[in-house]
Formats: sequence, C-alpha cells, structure tokens
Amino acid sequence: MDQIERRQDIMKEIKKNGAVKVKELAKAYSVGEATIRRDLKQLAEEDRLVVTYGGAYLREIPNDIAYKNRVQWVNKNPAAKYPGESNSNHRCRLQHSTMIKGQGQEQVIREIIIEDSILKDRYNKIVGEAYNYIQDGDTIAVGNGTLSALLLQKIDSKLRINLITPSLTNALIASDKPFIKIHVPGGILDNDNKILTGSQMELFIRQFNIDKVFVEPEGISKTEGITFSDYEELKATSLMIEQGKTKILLVESSKMNTSSFAKLELWQSFDSLITDTKPDDEHCKFLDIQGIKLIC
Repeated sequence: MDQIERRQDIMKEIKKNGAVKVKELAKAYSVGEATIRRDLKQLAEEDRLVVTYGGAYLREIPNDIAYKNRVQWVNKNPAAKYPGESNSNHRCRLQHSTMIKGQGQEQVIREIIIEDSILKDRYNKIVGEAYNYIQDGDTIAVGNGTLSALLLQKIDSKLRINLITPSLTNALIASDKPFIKIHVPGGILDNDNKILTGSQMELFIRQFNIDKVFVEPEGISKTEGITFSDYEELKATSLMIEQGKTKILLVESSKMNTSSFAKLELWQSFDSLITDTKPDDEHCKFLDIQGIKLIC
C-alpha cells in the first residue's frame, strides 16, 4: 500500500470511528509511528482532521456515528455541531447567572447545564448514586470533570462537608454553597484544564485525610486500565487516592472500554464503580475480581 492509499484508508477509518490512535494505525499498516504522524499531519493540513497527542479526530463527523464516539467528539469540540443538528442540542456548559438576595445584594450562581437529554439522564443517574455515599461531616475530594461538578452542584445544606480539589472550575461551583468548606492548593495553574499542578499542590493534598475520593477518568478498560487525557490531572488524582479512605469511580457508559494516554495503575485501590448502564459480563467479572463493587 502506497502513501496515498494509506491516507485514504486512514480517512475511512476515522470517518467510521470518529478518532484514531497513532500506535494502532502503525501496527495495522506495519509502518513506524513517525510515518503515521506524517500522514496525520498532512491530512490535518488539508483540513480533514485534527491532530491530538497520540492520534487524531475527525473535523466533520457523520450523522450515523455511534453515540459513544459522538460524546467523545462533543467533549473535544464543544463549539462544533453535527450535520443537521443545532449546537445547543448536545453541549455541556458552565452557566453564570445572578440572583438578587435580601437588601438588594447580588449573588452569582454557577451551574453546569447539560443540553443533551440522553447525556443528562445518564449523568443524573450516576450523580444520584454518588451523592448517597456522602455523609455529613465528610471530607471529599474531586478533580476535574462534569460528573464531579454535577455532584457538587447537587449537595445541599443538609450536608456540611470539606472539599479538597485542584480544579478551579469545581471550586467555583462549590463556592456558591456556604456549607461546603473549600480547600484549594497552591501551585502552577494549567490554564487549559483550569487545574493546579506542581510540588505545592502535591504537598498540600498530602496534608489531608480524605473520607471519599470521587474519580472521573477519561476512559476505563480492563486491558488499558483507568486513563486520563491529561498527565497533571492523573498526578493529582493519584495523590488524592493515596490520601483517601473510600475511592469511587464515576464513569459514564460511553467511556467504558475506551482509553486515553495517561494510565493509572490502581484498579485495586477502588471500592466502587458507578455508571449508568451495566457493562458486559466480561467487564462485570473483571471488576468483581478486582474487588470493585459495581453500581448501575
């Protein structure tokens, strides 16, 4: 297969699946990863795809793509739309609104709005189960992620909790709730992900005994493990897990049997996995072997 044929074939694959990985393509075509990267770079220059760390995803996506890949596409392209769909049909966004309190005082309310009804139902199911884990007086920890934000959004004044988070977005959401005492580390701000990183963050998290750690990975797979799209988030998550007593995975079903590039080798550290749909029997058996309680 020559270069032109290979690139045409890569485009067929990416149109089918929405995204591709360099390592998998190199193996499939029996060429080096550098060759695949050159192919992807050329296709990107032709404005046909977008290159990411370790792979690429489609710039335009077909209507009949699987829902799992559709969700992944939306996460990477929050401003994009599918052919025949409006932008507002599927997006998750952080909304800021102003509420007038007594004596004319204003309060800014921040909340996550899920505009995809299917995704909203899935998220609400997971968040509802996760909320049941939290008890009054708990110290909880969360990283980045929509499920984590929705969980904080759900907490009401019946619970007085301490929150540990390196995520500025989730700290802002929790800041609207005076009954949540927020502990945010110092460190270096990763401006893309709005998460604090570095040695100061690490020292800070190690000071706490955490009752419940809620972990929201980018993907999980029994072969590839628990994975994240950002290495700094992986480091922060690992530290929170070390300090935590009870560790809970929050996994929306489209992220089951998928993987990203930063791997967490801590399956047996987790007590529970909460998802919206029961996985296949093979995954259920795997979780049982790892001692992880499945809640769905």
